[in-house]
Amino acid sequence: MSEKRVEIQWLRGLAALEVAIVHSDLLTKHISTQSVLTGWYQHIGGIGVEVFFIVSGFIMCMRVPFSTGWRDFMMNRIRRIFPLYWILTSVAVLIFVMQPSWVLVGRTFSLEWLASSYLILPQHREPPLGPGWTLEHEMVFYALVALGLAVLSAHIYGRLAFGVFVGALGVLGCAFGPGLDQPAWMSHLVSPYMLAFSFGWLVRCCEEMDSRRVWPALLGFFAAVVLLGLAVGADWSDRLVLRFLLAGAIFLTFVAARHLATLKTVFGRFMLLLGEASFSLYLIHWFVLSALGKFLGMVLPDVEQPAPLRILGVAVACYAGILCFRYVEQPIDRFLRSKGPLRMAQALTGRFRPALPP
Repeated sequence: MSEKRVEIQWLRGLAALEVAIVHSDLLTKHISTQSVLTGWYQHIGGIGVEVFFIVSGFIMCMRVPFSTGWRDFMMNRIRRIFPLYWILTSVAVLIFVMQPSWVLVGRTFSLEWLASSYLILPQHREPPLGPGWTLEHEMVFYALVALGLAVLSAHIYGRLAFGVFVGALGVLGCAFGPGLDQPAWMSHLVSPYMLAFSFGWLVRCCEEMDSRRVWPALLGFFAAVVLLGLAVGADWSDRLVLRFLLAGAIFLTFVAARHLATLKTVFGRFMLLLGEASFSLYLIHWFVLSALGKFLGMVLPDVEQPAPLRILGVAVACYAGILCFRYVEQPIDRFLRSKGPLRMAQALTGRFRPALPP
């Protein structure tokens, strides 16, 4: 089992919180014309996504040595992501069917779109659950990791080679872009977002190698990668690369100051809990903020200063995310870890018999 990294949990919690803040416009748009994405923040709003991708690369590199093979790795990822995503996607689809004007305005329903969304396959259009587009990039990265496990060794040098390969895909993504004329899987595989996964992955490799010469080599490598990405990329990819640089600086700051995250304070315990609930918060905040916004739009007149309501909405979303984590995500995960799928299969085939009490 891989080690517990408290500062990584902090980063996950802060990333999910930042995304919720960006989406707080879902709440205030019904009572105010002001947007949170103004001034300097409009250029970095939603950077929590880039932080999430870097953290994902770091965590996957940390867990790979503990996997028994590529099948074990992929099954663990599927078990971790799909159940809660399926539940909340079903809620989004139900809302879409009952009241199409509430969400996905102008989008047409199709079985292909629905199947791709439930299977988290790459697609050019957004899935029913808005934040789910990032999971498409995650699943492509996981598939690459599984392929790497099948082809390369999980030894540190094999993982180093894999990290460089993923970084090269990121540079190619800057050069070729997410063209709608190419297959969706290609735009996800050859994507600038691979730079974020690669960075987190290689930082973990450097930690394991524990050499003073490794860190300058990593920073030098990524400086060259960034310059190359900026040289071959278009304006949109240049903006992404600069966001990756900021997200990477945030990530390295937390890793360097990891001892501060271990301090046992009320705030520290809250951040640890928020980090553990970050996946639930990331998926459910969309519903909470949208529902609160529609309710406030019916009971309140237009307001000039929506900031207090925005803060309240994000706080409610955090609370809902923690509740979802404790009463939905955690129980499902415990069930699936304790032969849950086997017992379910036996029950469906009529071969399940409850054990007699001792």
